[in-house]
Amino acid sequence: DCLLPEMGYKLASVFLAGGCNRVPACADVSEGGWFIAYGCGPLVMVSSPQTSTCLAAIRGHQDRVNCVRWISARDCNDPAAAAELVSSSSDKTLKHWKKKDGEWKCGQTLAGHDGSVTTFCMTSVKDKGLRLAASLATDATLIVWRSQEKTASGDFDDWVRVQDISYPPKKIPVSIDMVHSPSGFMLAVGHVDSTVRLLGDDGQGFQELCTFKGHEDWITALAFHIDHGKQFPLHLATASADSNIRIWAIDKGKDPEAFEMRQEETTEVKDADGVVRRPKQALNLTVKHHNFSLAGQTLHAKLDAVLFGHEDRVHSVRWKPRWVEEVAPCWGGLPDGLVLLSSSMDKSMCVWAPDPQDDVWTSQVRVGDIGGQPGQLGYYGCLFARFSWGADVPPVVGISAHGHNGAFFSWCPPSSISSQQDDSALLGAWTPKVMAAGHYNVVEDIAWEPRGHYFLSASRDQTTRLWAEWQEGEEAKERLGLIASVAEKVLPPTIRRENFGRFIEIARPQVHGFGMKCVAFIGGRCHCYVCGADDEKVLRLFNAPKTFVESVANLCGPQAAVDHDEQTRVLSASLPALGLSNKPVASDSGSTPDASSLTLAGGEAEDMNVPEEQEEEFMPVQKARAISSAPTEEELLQLTLWPEDAKLYGHGNPSYAVAASNQGCIIAATCRAAESQQGQSGIRLWEAPGWKPRGVLNGHKLTVTQLRFSPDDSLLLSVSRDRSICIFARSTSELGTSFSLRAKLEKAHERIVWACSWDRSGRYFATGSRDKTVKVWELCGDGSQVNLVAQLPKFDSAVTALDWAPYSVSERSCIAIGTEEGEVSVWTSDPVNKEWEKLTSLQGEFAHAGAVHALRWRPTNATSVQLATCGEDHSVRVHELQQE
Repeated sequence: DCLLPEMGYKLASVFLAGGCNRVPACADVSEGGWFIAYGCGPLVMVSSPQTSTCLAAIRGHQDRVNCVRWISARDCNDPAAAAELVSSSSDKTLKHWKKKDGEWKCGQTLAGHDGSVTTFCMTSVKDKGLRLAASLATDATLIVWRSQEKTASGDFDDWVRVQDISYPPKKIPVSIDMVHSPSGFMLAVGHVDSTVRLLGDDGQGFQELCTFKGHEDWITALAFHIDHGKQFPLHLATASADSNIRIWAIDKGKDPEAFEMRQEETTEVKDADGVVRRPKQALNLTVKHHNFSLAGQTLHAKLDAVLFGHEDRVHSVRWKPRWVEEVAPCWGGLPDGLVLLSSSMDKSMCVWAPDPQDDVWTSQVRVGDIGGQPGQLGYYGCLFARFSWGADVPPVVGISAHGHNGAFFSWCPPSSISSQQDDSALLGAWTPKVMAAGHYNVVEDIAWEPRGHYFLSASRDQTTRLWAEWQEGEEAKERLGLIASVAEKVLPPTIRRENFGRFIEIARPQVHGFGMKCVAFIGGRCHCYVCGADDEKVLRLFNAPKTFVESVANLCGPQAAVDHDEQTRVLSASLPALGLSNKPVASDSGSTPDASSLTLAGGEAEDMNVPEEQEEEFMPVQKARAISSAPTEEELLQLTLWPEDAKLYGHGNPSYAVAASNQGCIIAATCRAAESQQGQSGIRLWEAPGWKPRGVLNGHKLTVTQLRFSPDDSLLLSVSRDRSICIFARSTSELGTSFSLRAKLEKAHERIVWACSWDRSGRYFATGSRDKTVKVWELCGDGSQVNLVAQLPKFDSAVTALDWAPYSVSERSCIAIGTEEGEVSVWTSDPVNKEWEKLTSLQGEFAHAGAVHALRWRPTNATSVQLATCGEDHSVRVHELQQE
């Protein structure tokens, strides 16, 4: 039992994880590089690149977040100064967030667009106390917003809508950026017609100044650069889906309008009247200088450079911010001055800079993914960020990009870089860094390893991910020290710092071709689980390879790596380019075991003999090895797959729910079943060894939504969309294990029953339903009679998940409940009168921003009581029950 002092309790988040949305403008870095804010589904996540930890999940939007932008802080050396940001969403709104006492609150919601708000830009004039911003939406409108500083408090007034600009369908704007120049505000707008329009504001609203042409496809990104020392010239970088980047220079004065070179190639063409000369091809080269006036000052703009190097659409461009030189002088071995970062769908990032001698722009650094990693199709947004090599080492500035799979790919120059080193040594020594991320789609299910050392999450992003507390080794201790230092400055005082941020992703056992739906660990077996996919009828069973067991020992300690099946484990696994099954790799040479080493239950065995000419297809990109520190994204994709141990056949529709007995000998699973498919509503069983089919349990008419074995495995509890509850009793004979229907409640709830869970005695169980109720039931006698003993007060929304704690808290039974609106609450019962009361609930930013799909108590008897949750908002979280 877990005994805590008799006083108030609270659920405090100690771990957050979520991947970045697939939108180029979805991530931004704060002044000084301390924090990265990015959209994760409807959430705004705030993470620390120094510690590879998510610090906050800000809820408020009702749909996907498309753009996040920090409001520049006055002090880039103080992480606590990063206290304001703006986000835009597909819910047609923008939100201005402010942090106070460590908690993020929405200061204002900006409404006005009739479509999804895709991007947003802003600039500040500190000496005038003025902020000006612009937003774009799919309704082809641009809205300009203005905010003025209050002279008394130093705070700013609410944003005011000052101008609307509409565009025709053939000129829909897709990218914007804004700058305050000595002549006034300038706004660049990129369109789908491959043009960039430059607008200026001299106090009377934005008016078009000129149009830049040259790109051959959509303008995907824009970025202004102003040298605050020289002010002019300004530089505007434009990126396009044509894979090129153009740099435009804007300067004072007037230049010639244009000059044009035209060269014609001719050929002889014979016709009926003789020989005539006709042009075959005309080559045009036009360099146009745009002259315009802004606020009474004459300016001109011209094309300064065209950057070739990317092989696919360029999604993002960023100029090196001013704070980089303060944090890391002689950054990356590059000279001071203009430095441009770009990211592309060709899976690369480039750092561009002009040569000091002739001003010719070249790619100085190129990093990225050179292999075809599963799920990795390219990079979206890019940024500069502050990283650390250790507590006693000065911080270093690195570059990062978020990819198609929601992850951040980051690289840093070595910590030993100095201005005395040779440039060639500096530019070739970039190394990858670990960044906080997670699932980039809805997380459907989670499951703790039976001893509670780590847990697994399954998502519609077609992956299962394994999370554990990294606490072994000097590097882990340094990271925890950094987390404590950062948390002291930015986290709310209500959160216990010593337990925050310990979890990291240590493995990605499965990268599949379908969204994952359900997962369960096999009790009684070490490091083994079964899962089902949303559009797949077969269930797959996975057994950890030797490299994973060694990795767990390195990261979590030897107690987490206890292994009773060591002799049967293969070295590692690899995924064929066109396959869905992880193939076992038996040795360092990459050889694959034969078909006899794999069990396929209910179906024919696959031929695992690999032809010699195809042997390389099964070889991992990196040599199989154990991991001793937090793995990078490349290592997760290449080194942490688990081999598939069995396939479980029998379902006629896609899988929906799965459960494994606590002793590990029985697996029960269900599939989707419509009213016209009552034959598919049964529960199928498989038994070890060999995972042979053991029949179908009938009792429901529609899809069975959840299954749970009782603590002693003698009973199987099931709930269904048909509002019924069934209890099946286990019996054993010479023919094997079988189950029979012991009790059934036809209309246990008024609506669909989504969740169920046993208490630790196996005498009571609880059910949660769409009718917004949770009911507690008691088995009487031999279990053939079920009585309702308690009903919790009605919730504000449908109950979608619940879990009964496998231990008592201060001698009280404990149930965690999740709802459709994201609320997570903990309820306890008095041991005498059996009345239930709410112990605590999650509030504010720590509640989910959508339906809670699963929650599980950590199966441990330690003094720390932890609860893992996941949901519709793409996030995975661990909460700790703490005393107030």
